[in-house]
Amino acid sequence: RVWDAILRLFELNSRLPDSEQLDVNVAVVRTIGLQARDALLNEYRNNSNLLSPTEATNMEKFKASETWARKWARDHQVISSKPVLNPLEAAQDRLAELQQAMAEYPSENVYTMATTSLFYRILPHRMYVSQKEGEKAARACKGLKSKDRLTLYVCTNETGTDKLPLTCIGKYEHPSCFQVEAQRKLPYLHQKQALSDAGTFQRWWRSYFLPHIRNRYMDGEKVLLLVESSGPCKAELLKDPTGQVRVEALPDLPRTSLGDGTGGHGKTE
Repeated sequence: RVWDAILRLFELNSRLPDSEQLDVNVAVVRTIGLQARDALLNEYRNNSNLLSPTEATNMEKFKASETWARKWARDHQVISSKPVLNPLEAAQDRLAELQQAMAEYPSENVYTMATTSLFYRILPHRMYVSQKEGEKAARACKGLKSKDRLTLYVCTNETGTDKLPLTCIGKYEHPSCFQVEAQRKLPYLHQKQALSDAGTFQRWWRSYFLPHIRNRYMDGEKVLLLVESSGPCKAELLKDPTGQVRVEALPDLPRTSLGDGTGGHGKTE
């Protein structure tokens, strides 16, 4: 009965002008579900034959949970009638906004930061393995790949005149290869899976990027930093208390628009 009432409300919504129609999502399904419940209970109060006492009790307990709303929307294939912006069009609009922002800064004051993965123990793939060797006998062939990795933070300004040292993210806090601190030739951070997450991203920002900018530029010189929008490294996580550095997110381009198919994330083997 609730479902029939919801369908009636959706039908009424579809008859409204496009500018007044609700953009259907899980929250809207939950709201309409509660409205349908209330409508049925009001009808039941006027006509006790509409529902049995058990049905009325169950109806009062109906809360239109998020799980229920997702299932209902999936079963009925409910989608919004409003057009969805093409990802490429959204990326182009975002690029236009960034171009306007970059015009306010000298080229040497615009920095771009990206991440890449280095799988330092991966051997050549099967195409380099002799046909006489068995597939299981050859290390790191198609069925066996090493997952040992490092993540690198790469950052430079637009002109290429200021390249920050590569920041390396490893799995261990004190790797055995660094017997003494002086052996660390690159800035080093650790994360349990050697991945870039919000914590390591903010540590890089506070410990390496901001000090570098403070040493290179005067207090009144403004700097723009462009970072990737996908993944856990979000632009909104980076806040400069002095306001010297402005952080903007690059558009998240669809995978099909990139030649390497990595969706903007590089991988080095």
